[in-house]
Amino acid sequence: MLYLRKQTHDSIFAIWKITETKEELLQLLENHSILEREVLSLKSGEKVIERLAVRVLLKYLLGREVDIRYFPSGKPFMRGLDVYMSISHTHGYVAVIIGEKETLGIDIQSIEEKVKRVRRKFISAKEFICPQNELIHLLLHWSAKETVYKAIGKAGVTLTDEIHIEHFIPKDSGKFIATDLTNDEEQDMVINYMVTPDFVLTYT
Repeated sequence: MLYLRKQTHDSIFAIWKITETKEELLQLLENHSILEREVLSLKSGEKVIERLAVRVLLKYLLGREVDIRYFPSGKPFMRGLDVYMSISHTHGYVAVIIGEKETLGIDIQSIEEKVKRVRRKFISAKEFICPQNELIHLLLHWSAKETVYKAIGKAGVTLTDEIHIEHFIPKDSGKFIATDLTNDEEQDMVINYMVTPDFVLTYT
């Protein structure tokens, strides 16, 4: 079911809460020939449901079913449509953002303690993590860096060294700055975020 839909001046993002079975999601889609090739052949039942939910959500936003393809970098695009997109999923939710700008990115992360065990893989010594709200702050850093990675569309980006999150104190929602360091000229991106009891979401 639709959890959230929000339109900005140049994009639309939305979240779908997966309450349906695979069969119920399939009933909401018609082009099963594409689904057989791109989705239903996957071995993981969870991934099948997530990808079906993404297509249902995009159909809701666009009024039509779409054929999702992927660039070599892994960045998705919709065949035959001159619209950019980004996709994310976590336990029980999928999120998409669509718009006219190429540098779109979105990421959704479940509230899970395991992110604390891998912080060295994405947090640099220069980045601030609030000790009073460590879990949420780490999740927002992780999610934001995934968002930037998707937006720039380059393979092999090192999250600790090539994407930097500026100092901020996490709230229920807001904005902060992430800097793309993959080019000679640094590029700042405004990261929008929201925190819920089940997940954090970031997008740009």
